[in-house]
Amino acid sequence: MDGIGKGPWTMRCPVCDVDMVTEEVEVPGPNIMIDYCPTCRGIWLDEGELNKLLHSRAPERTIKKAKGLKQWGKEICPRCKSPMQIKFVKDIEVDECTGCRGIWLDRGELKLLKDSDIEELEDGRVSGFLRSLRDGIRKKL
Repeated sequence: MDGIGKGPWTMRCPVCDVDMVTEEVEVPGPNIMIDYCPTCRGIWLDEGELNKLLHSRAPERTIKKAKGLKQWGKEICPRCKSPMQIKFVKDIEVDECTGCRGIWLDRGELKLLKDSDIEELEDGRVSGFLRSLRDGIRKKL
């Protein structure tokens, strides 16, 4: 059970190397499962989840078109263990997996993407997710 934290394999944070937590987020169509680190508050998004979360096709399309740095990031994909490539979208550093195309966002980068002018984005879902993430972490402390 990938990323759920209850199966024999739990996804580990690529920054802190701790077990990640999974939370279901309501979006139009099937809900998505977001994986996040309870320590550094980084967020893992499988391919397609950022678009669903922000209710737009622009973010992932923009990330895929962004030129990556010639050097690889130090993080390894928590999903498939492939190298992550650092890309910049509107001066926001985004780590994209070279294998499964998932996206790692450090703390605060989801809000920066939401607030950027990549496209007019609905903010209710993202704000709700950020609130629930903050509240969930507070309960665990």
